[in-house]
Amino acid sequence: MAADLRSSVYRAIELLKLTYFDKKQVGAITSRVTQDTDRVWGFLVDGMPFLVSNTLMIFGILGLLLHINWKLTLCIMAPIPVVIVISAVAWRRMSQLFHRVGQKWARFHTNLNESLTGIRVVKAFAKEDYENQKFIQRNHELRNAGVKADSTWYNTVGVMSFFTGSGAVINWMVGGTWFIAAGSRSAISGRFTPIWRWSTGRCSGSRR
Repeated sequence: MAADLRSSVYRAIELLKLTYFDKKQVGAITSRVTQDTDRVWGFLVDGMPFLVSNTLMIFGILGLLLHINWKLTLCIMAPIPVVIVISAVAWRRMSQLFHRVGQKWARFHTNLNESLTGIRVVKAFAKEDYENQKFIQRNHELRNAGVKADSTWYNTVGVMSFFTGSGAVINWMVGGTWFIAAGSRSAISGRFTPIWRWSTGRCSGSRR
């Protein structure tokens, strides 16, 4: 799949007009053929199955919990609007950060390509130290952009995980209160037990 993507991208680049290459750096084009195709391949191979399987699991569990006890289920799902708001706010910021990482990769490839292509000129004029400093600068820019994007991403995921995990706490507090108030012989306690076990299993799994 990755090979087919690279071949298709390279073929499309070959068919572009010369004015396109006047505006684009060689490193940026190289990055499109190599890294961007690998990201698409990674999403199709790893991201898409994960997304589909988890979406089906969420809807299946949600339907089961609504069938067991819809009131308790709505309480457990209360943090979901907060998660949606956080996702909407963070999405634009994350898009900008990862786009900046892509630009830094393009500049990095451009600098590396120009340096190695003109290595004879570099050595003829004894510019090794100058080219090394340029490479270090591009490398540090790429590192800083990647660290900023990754740290923002993991902080956002951590906040979202906190709110999604609070559903189990709501289940214990609200459901536990109903469980105690209703008594062990009540139908509420019988319906609460599967939800309790499910949330406890999810929390234990998250700790593992």
